[in-house]
Amino acid sequence: MPIKFLIVCVILCFNLSVMAQQDVHNDLLNLAKYKQNQNNTYTGGAFVHIDLPEKQKQPKAFKPTPLHLSGTYPITTPFGQKTEAAFVPHATDFSTIIQILSDGSVIMEQTIQFVNTKKADHFVRSFKKQNQTDMILLKALRGNTPINSVKTSETQTHWRITDETELPSGIYAYTVSYLIKNALQIKEDKAYLSLSLTGDEFSLPVERFSAVMLLPKKAAGTHTLTFGSNNVSVPEAFKTQTDDKGNITYHLTRPLPAYAEVKINATFDKDILSLPTFWDNLLNTVNHLLFIVCLAALGIYALLTRLYLKYHHSDKFPLKELKYYSPLALRYMTNHTLSASFIQDLKAYNRLSKHPFWIPTFFEKSPLNRQAKIFIFLNVMRKYILTMLLMIGLTLFQAVNTGFSLNAIQIVILIGMVILLNVWLFKTAEKPYIKKKMSDLIENVLQITIAAGASKASLKALFLRFYPYALVMDKQNEWCRLMQEYHPDIENIFHKEDK
Repeated sequence: MPIKFLIVCVILCFNLSVMAQQDVHNDLLNLAKYKQNQNNTYTGGAFVHIDLPEKQKQPKAFKPTPLHLSGTYPITTPFGQKTEAAFVPHATDFSTIIQILSDGSVIMEQTIQFVNTKKADHFVRSFKKQNQTDMILLKALRGNTPINSVKTSETQTHWRITDETELPSGIYAYTVSYLIKNALQIKEDKAYLSLSLTGDEFSLPVERFSAVMLLPKKAAGTHTLTFGSNNVSVPEAFKTQTDDKGNITYHLTRPLPAYAEVKINATFDKDILSLPTFWDNLLNTVNHLLFIVCLAALGIYALLTRLYLKYHHSDKFPLKELKYYSPLALRYMTNHTLSASFIQDLKAYNRLSKHPFWIPTFFEKSPLNRQAKIFIFLNVMRKYILTMLLMIGLTLFQAVNTGFSLNAIQIVILIGMVILLNVWLFKTAEKPYIKKKMSDLIENVLQITIAAGASKASLKALFLRFYPYALVMDKQNEWCRLMQEYHPDIENIFHKEDK
């Protein structure tokens, strides 16, 4: 008798243990018992861990008790099915279509219908950033209407979209599409996909959850859904179905708790991706091509400028070419000293001229300091610098229009090339060009023969026109003596104006 009683007790304990484990499995994703069991120690089977976001402590403030509505309301699911929904904060439907592209990118379209019980709220989707992937918003619909109020933003850890339109209490449906570049990672002969469907910050429990994964072609592999921040697999929590083309459908068999992140983890043969064609490679490298084209254009422009300055033949009096240069730059480029006396003579000339030259104050302190050299360089090379920067600007504009942007390193290289090419032109092209033109000008100016009958005003204007160029070449005395033959008062013209 005691032996039979012992056997009955053992069988009874075994049955109770099995029933308890089944209850725990059934309650694993049970929305009603989620908060009730979240602090209890779980001892059987798979354990789904859910990370709830930390809330910042805020000072307590008086708030009136809100009106809690109860009951259910008739709704229509995003797919047209008539049903009912409780007026509590939750998502009635969360469906996802994942289309894997042959280049390893993914287009993910999600339709989410939810009940909002707050007076004012916003629709937000958030995803953790992953290495080597880039997420781009393609479209956003509220109901069936495209909206422009959805904005994208990024933090160090998350990529987020937010509808800036405030939503009063009610039932809403959003359809959002994303392009996820480099979603499939290639390792040896396998392609791996790890894609979060809900994100780790989706704060609503979900009543009905489904997902469809469309493949570019049928391929062997493994796939599953995982739950929670610890990526645990719960096979009994969802059903799968595969069609004859290899496309896979997932349906959760029970409600999904809030913040319970759902991921697709799949492994395929590498053959699921198509090898890029020549045109694919050309499209993928169009930003590099634009960079190379811009770099080549800068070099060709500098080379043509160099040849032009070397072989250009100008008039006997090349004032048209030289009038764009400051006398300070001309003085430096012709290897004459930027002395204090030269600066004073140029200031005296400015007092007489109707079109005086600008003399920055730093020339008076130290004519050959760093600021003076920068001024001379920019004065001589400004037209080339502006042209090259315009070429870079047009390249950046074209890159943006084609959907590809030059990276920071490429932009820095282009700007560095502009500096190097202009320094090269400054030393090897502009300097010989200016020296030759100034020599030709002064040589012809000092041989001027003025016909009799010129008025004093005309002689004074002629004297002032060529005086700064003679001053640059230290030929002002010769120029004064030549003009004194026709206008004796030229010798004292500056002294008279000073007095």
